[in-house]
Amino acid sequence: MAVKILCDSSADFDIEEIKALDLLYVPIPVMFGDDTYIEGENITKDEFYEKLTTNPNFPTTSQPSPAMFLDYFKEAKKNNDEIVAILIPEALSGTFQNANMAKNMSDYDNIHIVDGFNIAAALRILIEHAVKLRDAGKSAADIALEITKLRTRTKVYAALDTLENLYRGGRLSKAAAGIGELANLKPVVTLDEKGAVAVCSKAIGKNKAIGNIIKHLDTLELDYNYPTYFVYSNDSANTLVLKDKLAAAGYDVSASKLCNLGPTLGTHVGIGAYGIAYVEKELD
Repeated sequence: MAVKILCDSSADFDIEEIKALDLLYVPIPVMFGDDTYIEGENITKDEFYEKLTTNPNFPTTSQPSPAMFLDYFKEAKKNNDEIVAILIPEALSGTFQNANMAKNMSDYDNIHIVDGFNIAAALRILIEHAVKLRDAGKSAADIALEITKLRTRTKVYAALDTLENLYRGGRLSKAAAGIGELANLKPVVTLDEKGAVAVCSKAIGKNKAIGNIIKHLDTLELDYNYPTYFVYSNDSANTLVLKDKLAAAGYDVSASKLCNLGPTLGTHVGIGAYGIAYVEKELD
């Protein structure tokens, strides 16, 4: 019996990383008009962002079908393996629901489906930890339990150039997005306790938006037992400014990593997003 970890494309692993970590992978398709794209198969991150600026069609995402999960679940049942699936929040996508539907269709109990409550590098942190637990010989049930606990301390805070994409993609209401406000108003967003998008603040200009992220981090303590990621969409310049300012403020960013958002999330945040994914230290 082997334990398998399954992820979707919202965690922004490259295909090479998926192979190196021995992950099962279910992509979330992205559409421009009638054309469907899957990262790693018929589109790269660079090509996606090029289309985002040149294609007249606004991109949309579609949840993977139950059949895409069922193939993995049937294989696990045949081999008597266990699966831990750590997925994009149910609050943002039907992916979680379709995975559960596939589990019911497989009629196999050794499948544990965890709502990650996180996206991008914050979801990646959870999956990388699950891989460590798998490699240490933990059971699927134990891994699912630990990830369920860890997800509440794992967060992403990001500044966006605009909320237009989140609104047009149906992930944020018009009122919350404040469409039509000042063009230079830069929102800072996170995910709430259930994985839904929440607007934390809006600031005039990039520097104040970065300041708002740092003010938030100053209210908590980072757990450096887990990796810290700096995220960006297409252009890393603002992310590197954030990283430098955090280093100047005394944060340990020496072991941090950069993560470019792929098509799944780039569709909803657009070009120019930047932020940080981290684990908050557990309260005594």
